Amino acid sequence: MVALFWLSVGCDQVQSMDQVTDIDKTEAQSLLAKGGVTVLDLRTASEFEGGHVEGAILVDFYGADFRNKLATLEKEKPYLIYCASGGRSKQSLRLFNQLGFKQIYHLYQGAAGGLP
Repeated sequence: MVALFWLSVGCDQVQSMDQVTDIDKTEAQSLLAKGGVTVLDLRTASEFEGGHVEGAILVDFYGADFRNKLATLEKEKPYLIYCASGGRSKQSLRLFNQLGFKQIYHLYQGAAGGLP
């Protein structure tokens, strides 16, 4: 029974990874140059005001309405997500999966790795 539980958890994790692509700053720059991706900044408003990717939409990870804001977004569109160092954006990946998002590009080093 325990083995079946872990097997099902493992399958869920593999399924969620199909929709997530970890990218670095250079890959993000290339993706943005091609267009067609919406950028979500998961930092706080004060972090956002300190500098952000041009055209990024602020969706504060710590905001009480974080889940609700994500739920209103089109699930079929591709999104590039980032935070300060990659921690919050990584934590949010499960929620993106649960909400049914089809393609997430995760700037895994966050803004600390350099904004595209």
